[in-house]
Amino acid sequence: MAVVTDSAACLPPDEAERLGVIILPFTLVVDGAVYEDGALEPADLYRQLRAAKEPPKTAGVAPATYLEAFRRSG
Repeated sequence: MAVVTDSAACLPPDEAERLGVIILPFTLVVDGAVYEDGALEPADLYRQLRAAKEPPKTAGVAPATYLEAFRRSG
């Protein structure tokens, strides 16, 4: 059995590891550039958000990515 969530759950990585929870990053799109949650340092992210020409967008984890995580977990 596996517990899988996306990074919006804000579960600290050490706690997720202790509990055996798999965390998949959601996606952030800023002016067409696509980032996985955690790929940018907070200061860099805030700088990009302030300079953005359009509002940022987020996207949940694709169902196929969840399926892959379930298969890997055994």
